[in-house]
Amino acid sequence: MSTHTRPPYDEDLFQDTTMTFGEHLAELRQCLLRALLGLVLVFVVVLAVDLPSRIISFINRPLQGVLTDFYLQRAQQWLGDQLAEVRRLGYPVPPRETMLDTIQQDRLIPELFFLDVDRMGQYLAQLYPERFSAAAAAPFRQQDLLDPVALCRLLWQEQQEGAPAAKKLWQRLPKEARRVIQQVGLGNSGTLSAQQLEVLVQGFSQLVQGDSPLLQEEDYQQYLGMQLQVALTPAQRLAMQRRERFLQLQQLVENGRRPPLPVWNRLVLAALFPEMIASGPRKQNMVPVVLWRSLEEDPRVSIKSLGPYETFMIWLKAAIVASLVVASPWVFYQLWIFVAAGLYPHEKRYVYIFLPISLGLFLGGVVMCFVYVLPIVLDFLFVFNRWTGVDPDMRISDWFGFALMLPLMFGVSFQLPLVMLFLERIGVFTVEAYLSQWRMAILVILVLSMLLTPMDPGSMLLMAIPLIGLYFGGVALCRYMPRSSSPYGEVPPE
Repeated sequence: MSTHTRPPYDEDLFQDTTMTFGEHLAELRQCLLRALLGLVLVFVVVLAVDLPSRIISFINRPLQGVLTDFYLQRAQQWLGDQLAEVRRLGYPVPPRETMLDTIQQDRLIPELFFLDVDRMGQYLAQLYPERFSAAAAAPFRQQDLLDPVALCRLLWQEQQEGAPAAKKLWQRLPKEARRVIQQVGLGNSGTLSAQQLEVLVQGFSQLVQGDSPLLQEEDYQQYLGMQLQVALTPAQRLAMQRRERFLQLQQLVENGRRPPLPVWNRLVLAALFPEMIASGPRKQNMVPVVLWRSLEEDPRVSIKSLGPYETFMIWLKAAIVASLVVASPWVFYQLWIFVAAGLYPHEKRYVYIFLPISLGLFLGGVVMCFVYVLPIVLDFLFVFNRWTGVDPDMRISDWFGFALMLPLMFGVSFQLPLVMLFLERIGVFTVEAYLSQWRMAILVILVLSMLLTPMDPGSMLLMAIPLIGLYFGGVALCRYMPRSSSPYGEVPPE
């Protein structure tokens, strides 16, 4: 039986492949310089054609698609939660099937808003009196009196003490309303009759609908000049609340944003009597209205930038990555020129076989991850957002790092068959060893998949399952890929 053995040393065998150490360094320097010049040239071209912006837009597509599906499902769930409540209130809404078709086909999402019809009519009447004069409903209603008894007692007490603001209001109130306030202020009753309450509401309605502001700045100047202090008594707490609310009204005046007169008078009353008069519209007085919004224009499906330099750094990182990818054939070619100078002729042909296979496996892993794995992983992760009711708000730096790192890990891990072939060719493992230890190999693949992917079972299994298939593909590659004959020839055994 013949075996391959090394014949006596023959210097002629190395005459075409040997290089001195100095020649290796000179060749390496030239190759690196050419590779760097090519990389810089590609980087300039990438910036000139604005390729980074296209890359960022392309990488964002899977996330935007998953976010869109997330909020579409949220909108469908909304139909079950909010629509029944709107119907229960007695307001007409379209059938659920019609709204569901609008969500799925037109990609519009419904949102529930509450509309203060009376106040809207008053706004329109102030802006267009000739068209909406009939819609000028009173902005003051019974529900706006949060504590009518306390309101009457406070107003009676302060006008008796001579407070300028209270005296001015007292003079402008109708006689019937003043009589009710006096009765409550002097009596011990803790409630108002329906008739007294109606008189009080009508009296304050006439105040807010007057043709002049209830109070001028000098009327509430005393509240603006007070210093904030620890509220130890109800009187001090009331003074603090008045000061804060009148400061807000003063800011509106200074900014030229004072609302129409009836609304302004109502805010003045709410500032004078906090916790007794509602300072704004109340939900129970409003009409629920379902409005539709295009999901494509929803800011929740766009990726956020939280720092002034964050987007620029991501754009620059995308330019560098694009330059490395585009220039990689030239860079690999220069590296190959350097490596090939020190290889034997029979060794060079392995590169021409393994390099296309390695490149194909790498690109296959990247494409598989980007097209199939990323959407599935994001869907899995967003399940917890649905369960907890938390809206996802993706930061561009976090997403860009995740979207680049995971495909890279897939591309590198897909080199498994070539690594197995290399270890088999140098004698570390045999085909029989690969087959006998397949259970241990699967365990190692699962552990590596857990380390190379985010901490979720979805991405781990999506990496482990193809790697298990590639493992047995590597066994077949080791068995059926032919070996080359020894470069030293065949000699008889010793």
